[in-house]
Amino acid sequence: MIKAIKLFFPLIIFFLIATSGTFQVSNHNGFSPLFGEPYAFDGHGQNIQLAKAKSVRTPKKKKVKKKEKKQKALEQKKQIQFEKRRKNKAEKNKPRGDKTYYRNMSKKEAQAVKESGKLRGGRSGETFFTDSRFKTGEKAKDRLSLPEKPEVQMEFEIKNKPKLEKNGVKVEPEFGGRGGGKEYMTKDPVKVEIKNVQPFKK
Repeated sequence: MIKAIKLFFPLIIFFLIATSGTFQVSNHNGFSPLFGEPYAFDGHGQNIQLAKAKSVRTPKKKKVKKKEKKQKALEQKKQIQFEKRRKNKAEKNKPRGDKTYYRNMSKKEAQAVKESGKLRGGRSGETFFTDSRFKTGEKAKDRLSLPEKPEVQMEFEIKNKPKLEKNGVKVEPEFGGRGGGKEYMTKDPVKVEIKNVQPFKK
């Protein structure tokens, strides 16, 4: 019996030391004598790797869903702002229906506008007009760089929404004119309500 105790006594002591929370090893790394797993203890007998494993927390599902929801709301807000800017830009490129415009032309063209209700008699191509009024045909030709001196000045309001290729831009010098006036241009048909047709003085 005494021999058996002497034989197993070192093993019992080793087991107690290995499983005791008071076993302190400073800066020591190795393998657990019981389970063969790597271990590291600090100066207080705490398993460092176990403590690190506890400190690493996986993100909770609620936080992930909240973040995704916030990101989706932000993307929707950006899309709404983009659509709003696009709409404002499109509206900006359309003439105002309550604004008065002018087109300087020949008497023949003026008659075609009266009959068709459209500028240039509804012909396809580029249609120019302005929001500036001129007292003489010479002044209109010079400031709008017209190829010929107009005979009449038509005052009108636009009744549809043609897309403007030029929206109140400065007229460039051409056909011997100095330019500098303001012009609008569209390739769409322009329906108008004629307010006045005033012949220029010769």
